[in-house]
Amino acid sequence: MDAKPWWKSRTLWVNFFFAALTAVEANMGLLREHLGAAGYVGALSVVVGVNAVLRTITSQPITLPGAGQ
Repeated sequence: MDAKPWWKSRTLWVNFFFAALTAVEANMGLLREHLGAAGYVGALSVVVGVNAVLRTITSQPITLPGAGQ
């Protein structure tokens, strides 16, 4: 199976997005303040669920620049 470039991976883009959101949250604390503890844990559960769904529908490997496949 042909590998696709890394930038076409929905899984990686979703993870990059949530990593950036996590960094913003760690510095600003906006989500936890508005969602409360239970809502914050629920939001994290949604993130894990989205990642799991994307991972299960993944059918192609990715290739990184310079990996020489």
